[in-house]
Amino acid sequence: MTQAKRIGGYEIGPLLGKGATGSVFRGTDGKKSVTLKIIQPGAVAPERLEALRGTSRVLPKLRHPAIVPFIEMIEHDKAICLVSELALGEPLAALLKSPERPDLRRVWEYSRQVLEALEAAHAKGVFHGDLKPANIFVDRQARVAISDFGLAGLVADAGTPEFMAPEQFSDGIVDARTDVYQAGALIYLLVTHKAPFSGTREEIVHRVLQERPGDPSTLAPKIAWQLDWVIQRALSKDPADRFGTPREFMDGLRLGLQESIGAPLPVTKAPAPEPAAQEQKTPTPAAPAPAVKPARTEAPLAQKAKIIAAKAAAPAPAKPAAPPRMQVLFVDDEERVLNALRTLFRDEYEVTTAAGGAAALEAMKANPAQVVVSDQRMPGMTGAELLRELRKSHPRTVRVLLTGYSDLAALVGSINEGEIFRFVKKPWDNDEIRAVLKDAVEAAAKAAPPPAAKLQAKSVAASVLVIDNDPALANGLKRMLGAEAIVHESASAAEAAKILQSHDVAAVVADLRAGEKGIVSLFKLLKAKRPNTLSILLSNQPDSEIVADLINQAHVHRFLSKPVNAKELQQHVTDALKRYASGFSEGVAAQPDGLVPHTA
Repeated sequence: MTQAKRIGGYEIGPLLGKGATGSVFRGTDGKKSVTLKIIQPGAVAPERLEALRGTSRVLPKLRHPAIVPFIEMIEHDKAICLVSELALGEPLAALLKSPERPDLRRVWEYSRQVLEALEAAHAKGVFHGDLKPANIFVDRQARVAISDFGLAGLVADAGTPEFMAPEQFSDGIVDARTDVYQAGALIYLLVTHKAPFSGTREEIVHRVLQERPGDPSTLAPKIAWQLDWVIQRALSKDPADRFGTPREFMDGLRLGLQESIGAPLPVTKAPAPEPAAQEQKTPTPAAPAPAVKPARTEAPLAQKAKIIAAKAAAPAPAKPAAPPRMQVLFVDDEERVLNALRTLFRDEYEVTTAAGGAAALEAMKANPAQVVVSDQRMPGMTGAELLRELRKSHPRTVRVLLTGYSDLAALVGSINEGEIFRFVKKPWDNDEIRAVLKDAVEAAAKAAPPPAAKLQAKSVAASVLVIDNDPALANGLKRMLGAEAIVHESASAAEAAKILQSHDVAAVVADLRAGEKGIVSLFKLLKAKRPNTLSILLSNQPDSEIVADLINQAHVHRFLSKPVNAKELQQHVTDALKRYASGFSEGVAAQPDGLVPHTA
């Protein structure tokens, strides 16, 4: 009887498979089965081996239901062995060879678990970099388990090119957005039953670097444009153009799949034993009602007949003419997006569309709209640039920025130069964008020029309130403004709320470092209780999600990055004082009660 082969404390069992990085065996420690991935030391570059040693110390702490647990790394003279628990179920690669392919609901279940696993791994600073069907296992209950975290690039030219991101071919970088790309390629395969690119290895590499994959809807006609958009964004060549986190991707994917299915999909939070694993930059909204395009409603035939008969018998008195419908201009360089928006809103508003910034400016000259909704990333002129021009030419038009990119520069520009009313993320939820348009139209109705008497500046003893735990900002404003306005100082949002209850404040200048949650909460309360008071926010490294939230819920007047240009700050504060004095913001009187910001 031959003695069983062993490595470390494990008995090596049958061969499970061979790959470019080594051979995979089933093993056992005497109590439980494990997977043994054995690699020849000479196949691993010294710098990658050192990186692997560091990663192997972190991987055992990475625990998530959709991640195959890593146990340890064993270094031997003749081999390197990576030990993990034995994954249950079949590789996704094998399941996809079956004639019965997953429907879109099953695609969501697989994709959701994959993205939640990536989110948990990224929270620990671990990236996959080799996400592909062969590394994903699915059991009979459709539960997913991902193997081989942190092993990408271990052996040169060992990746599967169909699922590799462009940057992996050029500089070998693997980060969160690399995983987003690979998840996008995987979901493309699940939805269309084909990889984004095919051919020889050299042909695939060229296409990954140079070509845009076909829209999934060209291979699967039932797919809505929103799902096309989400997957194509994940597969962007430039990592900066992709979703920033797996959670962002997941939120967009759910909306795109819902639109394709025509019914809502469940949202479940990823189970996590540690609070850090639950942290996420993009909050997960509750599952909305089905995001379906509204159809024109028709009365039943019998009901129509009764109406006609009633009119013939007794003519109704003439009704006063209905007020003209508000005009809304949608601007986007994608025709399918414009068609979707036109279909969604044509029954409520007079809808016009433009395929770019230049066309929108011409359309506004010919037929000005009260509300303009513009995409951000368009060739020739960005959405922020367009809204800036419209602010000059049509200052009373309500402006909305529509984009799927967490583009901080665009958000800041849209505040400071375009003074946008709201920010809407693509792909949108139909109920959400309807609510935004309703608010925008109501704001436009109130934006008619006031009587000349109201345009005259009134004498008010308005002041400026500074929120900062460093007195330098307040002292600087006192020197700049002189006798023009009184400057109040506070070190927190709670102190600021007390000052606002007893003083006439035209502008609040806040440094985000004085307490992010409290300041954001206070700014939101200001919009509701003191709409005439303008807010100016200062920050070193702002988060794009916070900026977007402040646009939508607090209507920040200006956003300035530190270090602040003193003349620019003085100009903005002086402008706020003038607007306040001339009654620039109208409609809601100040309500000092209730200005208690939430700081927890």
